[in-house]
Amino acid sequence: MMRFTVILGLAGVLACSGCSTPTDPNVAIAAGQYPDAFEATRESLRELNLTLDRVDAASGVITTAMKPSSGFATPWDLEQSGADQEWEDFINRQRRFVRVEFVPAGEETPVAKRDPAAAKAAPNVDLRDYAGPVVATVSVTVERVQRPGWRVNTKSINQSTFTRDPELAAAGKFPTYTVELEPDRRLAGRIARDIQRKLENRPSDAEPGPATEAPAPSEPQSAQPAPADPGATGRSADESAPAGNG
Repeated sequence: MMRFTVILGLAGVLACSGCSTPTDPNVAIAAGQYPDAFEATRESLRELNLTLDRVDAASGVITTAMKPSSGFATPWDLEQSGADQEWEDFINRQRRFVRVEFVPAGEETPVAKRDPAAAKAAPNVDLRDYAGPVVATVSVTVERVQRPGWRVNTKSINQSTFTRDPELAAAGKFPTYTVELEPDRRLAGRIARDIQRKLENRPSDAEPGPATEAPAPSEPQSAQPAPADPGATGRSADESAPAGNG
């Protein structure tokens, strides 16, 4: 009975560990802040130890490579948002892929797809030359790696086995496939909040500098009479003197 109570309490803690985490994946970016937001996104993804895959400032897309994690067995991983996710990553082979897309405000954000054809069909708008407001949307895809041929033992799960292909085994190859799970909205919300926080802490170029006093206007100098030019009349001093009687 005591063991059942402990297991039930642990299950409740795992289920509610991430219930209060905000999951808004959108970031509103003011006009002229797109370069700062793009750089802040790169910093946020690097701080989570995620490897950047595609960094396209012109199209407004940043993606990461698939990152596996073992949950409780890899405590240095930072992508889990609760004990329930730590447990799921521990008992399953799971990996995550992050995509951040920037679009002009008011336009519809396309669904994140790893499809080159869909990327080519997207409109070519160079956001580096766009001066209006932008919206960034973060999406996190979770995949679970499965191995086919699982033979479940009816007496003990630990005695279950897998089918084996001798030719593939001789070549050191074991078939696997991936199943896409529901998006990790909690991690997407964390990344979006971190981007917003970095934008708020960045100094703005439009902030005025320290006020400086204007120099006092100089007083106009009084006009001084110009010295008389003895040659201004065109006559010398000797010529101007009256001639004596001879």
